[in-house]
Amino acid sequence: MRPLTPALRLLLAGAFLLLLTAALLREVTAPRWLGLRLAATATGIEVLDASGPARGLVTPGSRLLALGNPALELEASDLVEDPDTLPDYATVRRFQARQQQLSQALAAPVLTLQLARADGSLQQVQLTPATRRPLSSLPAAFWI
Repeated sequence: MRPLTPALRLLLAGAFLLLLTAALLREVTAPRWLGLRLAATATGIEVLDASGPARGLVTPGSRLLALGNPALELEASDLVEDPDTLPDYATVRRFQARQQQLSQALAAPVLTLQLARADGSLQQVQLTPATRRPLSSLPAAFWI
C-alpha cells in the first residue's frame, strides 16, 4: 500500500474541516429563533433589537418579563453566557435547571411573551419562532 502524498493529506484534512464546519453551523442554527437581542440591565431584561419573527410585535426598549405558558418569569441571570462565572455550584445547578425550563418553553409552536413597554404599560405578545436561526444573526464573537 502506498503512503498518502502530502497534497492528498492536505486535501483530506481540508475536506474534514469543511464537514466539521458545516456540522457546527447546522448545530448552531438549529434552535428555534425569536429574533430578539436582549441585555441584562439593572431593571431586568431589556429588548435591544427585534428582528425576524419579533419584528413589528416587540418594541426595542421594552423589558421582557416572562415567556411561555404557563409564564416563566425571567431573571437577569438567565442571560449569563458562561456559567463558570457563577459563584458556586448551587447557583450553577439553578442556572442549568432554568435553562432547561426556558428550552422547553421555546419548544412550543407559539410562544407567549410578557413585556413591559417603556411607557410602563404591560403587553402580551403571541410569537411563532422561526424554525432555524439565520447565519446573519450570529454575533461577531461567534465568527471570531
